[in-house]
Amino acid sequence: MGDPARQRILEMLRRGRRSAGTIARTLDMKPPAVSHHLRKLREAGLIVGIRNGNEILYRLNVTVIEEVSIYLGELARSLQRTEGKERQ
Repeated sequence: MGDPARQRILEMLRRGRRSAGTIARTLDMKPPAVSHHLRKLREAGLIVGIRNGNEILYRLNVTVIEEVSIYLGELARSLQRTEGKERQ
């Protein structure tokens, strides 16, 4: 996730499904580099690929992102409670 290219890919996919070729052209990246980043994002469960004829369209895996969002919200609330107790 810390890689800027992966962040840019996720931002693109936030706006809708895209093919690897479209991602490569839009971000001015070489196709092998895009494939590498897409593989890492798939392995992390952040995106999924959907076959559409001869191409694969990638989209965000909303379920995983929602789970991470819930976890981070709970973590933030827990940290706030801990900090509040330390101040008392």
